[in-house]
Amino acid sequence: MYSNLNNGVSMFALTNARGETVDINNDKLLSYTPTGLGVQFTNTYSQYETYFKATKSTVAQGQFQIHILFGDVESQAYQTFSDFAQFLAYQPLTLTYTTDSGTWYRDGRLNSLTKTEIGGSTVFATDRINESFTLEFINNWYNNKSAEYKSYDSDTNLGTYGKIYRPKYDPHVDRNYILDTANPKTQTSNGTDGQDLYDKAIFYKSLDQWAKTDTQYRISFDWNLKTALTNDMELTVIFNQPPWQHFTIAIPANKLTGHVDMSFTLWSSTISAKPTGLTFRIMGQMASGNTITYSNLFIKSGTISTTWTPAPEDKLAIPSGYAYAPYYVYQESNRPSNEKVMSLNNKSQYFGLQSGSPSVITVKGPCSVNPTWTVVQKGNVVATDGFVLTLTDNQKLVVSSYPEDQYARLYNPDGSYVDVSQLQDYTKTNFVQIPEGESTVLFYLDADSDVNITFKEERLLV
Repeated sequence: MYSNLNNGVSMFALTNARGETVDINNDKLLSYTPTGLGVQFTNTYSQYETYFKATKSTVAQGQFQIHILFGDVESQAYQTFSDFAQFLAYQPLTLTYTTDSGTWYRDGRLNSLTKTEIGGSTVFATDRINESFTLEFINNWYNNKSAEYKSYDSDTNLGTYGKIYRPKYDPHVDRNYILDTANPKTQTSNGTDGQDLYDKAIFYKSLDQWAKTDTQYRISFDWNLKTALTNDMELTVIFNQPPWQHFTIAIPANKLTGHVDMSFTLWSSTISAKPTGLTFRIMGQMASGNTITYSNLFIKSGTISTTWTPAPEDKLAIPSGYAYAPYYVYQESNRPSNEKVMSLNNKSQYFGLQSGSPSVITVKGPCSVNPTWTVVQKGNVVATDGFVLTLTDNQKLVVSSYPEDQYARLYNPDGSYVDVSQLQDYTKTNFVQIPEGESTVLFYLDADSDVNITFKEERLLV
């Protein structure tokens, strides 16, 4: 028989769906011989000779069973049982389990409650109703952990709150197909019409090894003249092998600098000719001794403009003095930002059967942009979510990834709500879970928006 713990805290308590709580370890509901507090796995193995390699592991649904004596005296046994039966009618039920290692919770539904007469128990004879109560668990042991975005006074010595610092360039993202573009290239004109002024743009492979027809690419670079031209001219970028596919860019008179950023599609004949580089040619006569400098040359797949990066083959080092850790999330204290950061530490233990804990995310308006959030762990994006909607200053968006109660709702001040799951951004993973260990959640909201997260720290054994 179990007695109360120190400070009068009971080992077992039940809470129903109406929020009513019953201590099942007191004089009127005296519990004893609990079972089913542990865990059981079903493991599948592949045998090789005398070795067994685990191929699959599943956890069995737990059942908590305990015997209860109803009523502190015989005359109260039936009424106490009846009150308990009415309490159980509002499901699901939450079992609270308190030991000297802490308090944990687990939800379940009634499996059985026996009913015998006074003195009729099969366990032992008594002057009270003595019954067996069984609860089927529907989740793991858990504690709800919360994190809330906190604002601070602006500090002009710090940057924007929640920036992710990346290197000045990442050669593996939108890779550059041209080698040796880190340093500007300068050529001097000899005054000849149609002079080739740059013929050192070399592909990292021959064109037929990386290029595809009917696929769009983008070229970008900057040009700079020593002396502005007196007449409009053309700069032509040519694949330096017949059939001479080329792109022409205007160089206006009286202009010293320019930026080129344009999409193009390669001809199949250009690819089959295997040109190994590009030639830059001024169409028109530029004064002898005038120079043109090319920098930030970039050819990449796709049509979206991106900042210059070198080719990976260049193997350039990160510039010295640039503080960089890959995808490191640095939390700063500048309130007026649309990017908000929360650091989480999830101490859940899933024995390798589950990758993350369910969460409830609440975004409080105003929010004039589509709210989105990203979970980052060890440099990797592990979960994302977002909604195509905005919030007034008295609305809130609540998103639950709890498997037993998954939803996305927009709440009004009077407590009414509408389902907005159809407005979820389906390019994202949606209904995020918080991974085990340390992680960071980045929210993209208005500067005046508030946000909080509740997630379950879960255990299979406590």
